[in-house]
Amino acid sequence: MKICLVNAQSVRNKVSSLCDFISDDDFDILTMTETWLRDTPEDIQITCALTMPGYTFTHVPRRQHTNTTARGGGVAIMHKSNIKNDIEVFMESKIIRKP
Repeated sequence: MKICLVNAQSVRNKVSSLCDFISDDDFDILTMTETWLRDTPEDIQITCALTMPGYTFTHVPRRQHTNTTARGGGVAIMHKSNIKNDIEVFMESKIIRKP
């Protein structure tokens, strides 16, 4: 199994490069930190573009505090769709529901 971690420092301008990287190296699982994505319509389009055929993409944006305009944060995991859903269960319990 091939696993990779990427500190993206924004995936917005790296969609094509990341997809080529994943495809060329045939990673089973790719995790990303610092995606800098939010739940905006524009960023949802980016996550769709990052979701390559045969892969599942799960993203958790950084929590936005009401008194800040800080950018950064966000984590994601992309894995081959034939890998069991244990990955989503892990993300659900460890990241999304973390207080």
